[in-house]
Amino acid sequence: MKKILTLLLIFIAGFILIFPLINADSIQPGYKNIWINNIITNSGDFPNYIFVSYGHTGPFCHIEIVEENGKISSNYYKLCTLSVYAIPKDNFNQSEINEYNNGTFSIQETENYLQSIGAKEVIKNIKLSSEVSKISTKESVTRSYTIDLAKTLQEPDKVEVKQNSLIYFYIIVPLIALIIILSIIFIKKKKK
Repeated sequence: MKKILTLLLIFIAGFILIFPLINADSIQPGYKNIWINNIITNSGDFPNYIFVSYGHTGPFCHIEIVEENGKISSNYYKLCTLSVYAIPKDNFNQSEINEYNNGTFSIQETENYLQSIGAKEVIKNIKLSSEVSKISTKESVTRSYTIDLAKTLQEPDKVEVKQNSLIYFYIIVPLIALIIILSIIFIKKKKK
């Protein structure tokens, strides 16, 4: 009996420890996932730098070049926490970046590499996705950053939320129809 209780306790303890890891990638019932677009608004002000994003929180997080228009890639695992680094053009080597992306380097080794080539962290803790209620009208979020090489931003300068206004149509039209029906019923009862 003691062996069974011990095994049961070990199983329960293991389940309690592992369940958050299993559940981390799932979406709560009644919620949906929306992607967040992140943009550097003034990347063109720094012609001597290449900007890269790096997700330093897991094995599926890699180094990607920020697009010329300042758009930060969202080709990451949704639980990656991104930072953006400014690398002097003279120190930038695409083949080395590819080597780090394709290799089995630890997070610490990759961060040491970025430090060794003079990469400056200009934005940290960039969110890639958000969970919202399924009845939410929120379709997408765009977060804009105006960077300065002398400091590291943790919050965007501007946040724009795109709403799906079609949902209002599905709410307002039935309400108007209900008001018309109730008005007709009320008028007919008043005439009697």
